Amino acid sequence: MRTTHLLQRRAAVTAVMVGVCCAGCDIGDPYSSTQTSTDTTSRIVDNEAQPRRPYRDDTPATAPAPSPQAAIERFGELYVNWTYRTLADHRRRLAAMAVGEASATQRRAIAEAARDDELQTSRIANEGKIVALATARDGDDRWVVVTRERTTGERVYEALPPAFHVTLATVARARGGWAVSGWEPQR
Repeated sequence: MRTTHLLQRRAAVTAVMVGVCCAGCDIGDPYSSTQTSTDTTSRIVDNEAQPRRPYRDDTPATAPAPSPQAAIERFGELYVNWTYRTLADHRRRLAAMAVGEASATQRRAIAEAARDDELQTSRIANEGKIVALATARDGDDRWVVVTRERTTGERVYEALPPAFHVTLATVARARGGWAVSGWEPQR
C-alpha cells in the first residue's frame, strides 16, 4: 500500500515537473486549437517561400477576373513568365490579382527576390505556358494546372531542359469577379 502511494506521488511530481519544463520551453499541446505560434519565419518549398503557419489576408483583389478559369489563366501566365529584371513587378501584380494566402505568398516573394543574389548574377528567366487546366474532383474551387516551363540563365541555368509542372490552384469569389486564393506548386 505504501509503495503504491509512493509511486503515485512520484508520478504526480514528475507530471508537474514535465509541465513546468514544457511551459518554460514554450512547448504546448500540439493538438490544441488555441495554441499560437510565434514563429513567423518561412520555409522554402519548391523554390517558394511559404509561411510555417497559415496566413490570413482579407485584402480584396484589385483585378478580379470574370470567371474562375480566367483568374487561373491570367495568374498562371504571369506566374511562369518573368526575368530577373521583371520578377518583383510580376509578384506585385500577382499579389494584386489574388486574395488570401496566394496574395500573401506573392508579397513575401517580392522581398525574397530583392535579396536573391543568384537571381541577379545568373540572370535567371523563366518562360512557359499553361498546357492543361481542369477542375479537381474534390470541388469547384480547386483546379489542377499543368504548365510547360523553361528556366534559363547563366552557369547552371544554361542547359536546363523544359519541364512540366503541376500546380494546385484554389479560387474564391472576389468583389466584382474571381481571384486566385491558393497557388501550390507540386513536386
